[in-house]
Amino acid sequence: MNVDRARDLRVSQTNAEQRLWHHLRNRRLQGWKFRRQQEIDRYIADFVCPDAGLIVELDGSQHGEQQAYDEIRTHKLQTMGYQVLRFWDNEALTNIEGVLEVILEALASPALTPTLSPEGRGSRACGVSRVTMTIQPRLTQVFRFLHARYADGVAELAYAFDDGEPLVERIRFPNAPAVPAARQGAFDAALKLLHLVAGVSYYKAGVPPKIELADGPLDGATAHLVEALYLHGLAEFAYRNGLDLRGRINFPRSTISPSPLLGEGRGEGSTSPGVEKNAAPVLGLPKRTLVPIGGGKDSLVAVEAIKAIGGEATAVWIGNSPLIAACAERTGLPMLNIQRELAPELFELNRLGAWNGHIPVTAVNSAILAVAAILYGYDSITFANERSASAATLEYEGQQVNHQWSKGYAFEQLLGDWLHSHVAADLDYCSLLRPYSELAITRAFAKLTPYFDAFSSCNRNFRILGPKPADRWCGQCPKCHFVFLALAPFLPKPRLLSIFGRNLLDDESQAAGFDALLEYQDHKPFECVGEGAEARAAMYTLSQRPEWQEDALVARFRDEILPQLDAAQLALEPWLEPSAEHRVPARLQAALKAIDA
Repeated sequence: MNVDRARDLRVSQTNAEQRLWHHLRNRRLQGWKFRRQQEIDRYIADFVCPDAGLIVELDGSQHGEQQAYDEIRTHKLQTMGYQVLRFWDNEALTNIEGVLEVILEALASPALTPTLSPEGRGSRACGVSRVTMTIQPRLTQVFRFLHARYADGVAELAYAFDDGEPLVERIRFPNAPAVPAARQGAFDAALKLLHLVAGVSYYKAGVPPKIELADGPLDGATAHLVEALYLHGLAEFAYRNGLDLRGRINFPRSTISPSPLLGEGRGEGSTSPGVEKNAAPVLGLPKRTLVPIGGGKDSLVAVEAIKAIGGEATAVWIGNSPLIAACAERTGLPMLNIQRELAPELFELNRLGAWNGHIPVTAVNSAILAVAAILYGYDSITFANERSASAATLEYEGQQVNHQWSKGYAFEQLLGDWLHSHVAADLDYCSLLRPYSELAITRAFAKLTPYFDAFSSCNRNFRILGPKPADRWCGQCPKCHFVFLALAPFLPKPRLLSIFGRNLLDDESQAAGFDALLEYQDHKPFECVGEGAEARAAMYTLSQRPEWQEDALVARFRDEILPQLDAAQLALEPWLEPSAEHRVPARLQAALKAIDA
C-alpha cells in the first residue's frame, strides 16, 4: 500500500531530502506547515504544503524516461489543484538558499488549495486545470505587456513571451470601495505603473532582448523609472547568473519631446532625472498613512513613531505570512492585507529552465500600495527603509550590485517624484527611517519591549505557533546574525539571549557568517543587513565590554581582526546620528523626533 511505502520513504530519506526537510519542518519556512512523503492519489509527493496547495519534488535521475514520467505526474498533480516545483537533488545540496527562495515565491501565491484528509490521503476535489508551457524561456525573443485590468477589487496583470500563452497575475484588494470618479485618472496611472513594475517577476525568466507594450510607448519619465528598476533591481540576479543586462533593457518610448526637467534628484522636494516638470492634480486625499509591516524591527519602529504623534495610519502587508499578521495585530492599528497571486505558469517556466533569482520585491509592493492609496484614500505611503539600504553589496565589472536597491534612496526619489507627476501631487512616498543607520534603528527598537516576543527578521526558520520568542529565529542566516549583533550594544545580554534562545557570538561555527557581515575576507551578504562598517562598530563596542569580550567570536575579533583595523574608525556614536537626507512630508516630520527621543 502507498501508505506503507510513504512511511518507508520517510525513514530512508536521501541526503538532499534530509537537507530540504531541515528547512521545511516545524513551520520553519515563514510559518508554513509542510508534510513529507505525502500520499496524494496514487502518488507519493516528496513535500506538501496543504495550506498553500504546493508540492515540492526532488529528482535524482536525469534520464529521459524518468523525465517523461515526472512530466505526466506533474500534470496530474496540477489538474488536482496543486502548484508543483521540481528541483534536482544537487540543487538542494549545493544551493539550498536558491531552492528556498523559489519555494517562498510560490508560497506568496498559493494555488486553489486541494483538501487533504486527516490521514493525509489526497482528495480528488478542487480540479483546477493549468496551462502546460512548452516554450524554452531562455530562448525567447520578446517579452510582452498585454493588459492591466481592474474590477471588483481585483487587478489583473497579463504578460507573455513571444506568441505564447498569457501569464496572468492577480492582486486582490479586500473590501475595495468603488473608485471615486475624481480619482479615476490617478487610479489608472497607478495601475499602469503596477503592470510595468510587477512584470519584473516574469521578465527575468527569459530576459529576452525585446520588450513590447500593447498600450503603446511610455513617456520619458516612466521609461526612465522602469528601466532603472529593471537594471538595478535585477543586478544581483544578473550577477549570480553571469548575465550583463546593461544595454539590454529598453522600454519603447514616445517620440514626443519631454517637458523640461527639474533638478538632479537630490534632497527633499527635488525631482529625479527623467521626471517631467508637469505635476499631477491635487486630489485632496485623506491625511492618513499606509505603513507596510514586514514583521521585523524596522517597521515596528516606524509604526510607534507615527503613533507617538497621533498620526492616523493603517498597517498593511502583502501575502500570507502568519508572523506579519501577528505583528500587525500587535500594533493596534487598523489592518489591510492585500494578496498577490503570481501567474501559476511562472512555476512551470521555472521547471523548464527559466532564469531565476532575486527580484526588487519592495518595488512591486510599493506599486501595489500606490494603487491601494488611491483606491482606499491615503495621502502617504511610508516605508521603514534605513539609509544603510542604499549601500551596495559589492561592485562587479563597473556596476554596483545592491540586494536592497529598491529599498534605497535612489529608488525612493524616482518613484516619489513619478507619483507626484503622474498620479497625485498630494500622494507622498517616503521612508520614515531614511535618516537612520541600522544601529540607530536597533537602539530605538530596544525600547519597544512589547514587541520582543512577536517580531522576527529571520527569513528562514521560525515557528509562528511556537511558545517561545526564540522559535522565530533560526540562528544561522545573515538576518539572525546581523540583528543579534546590532541589538547587542543596546540590550542587557540576558534579555538578548532570551529573544534568540542562544548566544550566537559564542558559537565558533558561526564565524563565517559574522565575517561576511564585517566584510572580513568576504563581501556583505546578499540580504537586508546593515553596512560592514556599522557591523564592525558594533563588534568593536562589544569587544570593549566585559560581559561580551570573552565570547568566542568577540574574542576572535579582538585578537585576529581588530589589529588590522583603525580603531578610530570604529566608534559607535557616529552611526547614531541622523542624516538630513529624506523625503518625509511635513505632517510626519515630528515622528522623526519621536525616533530620536
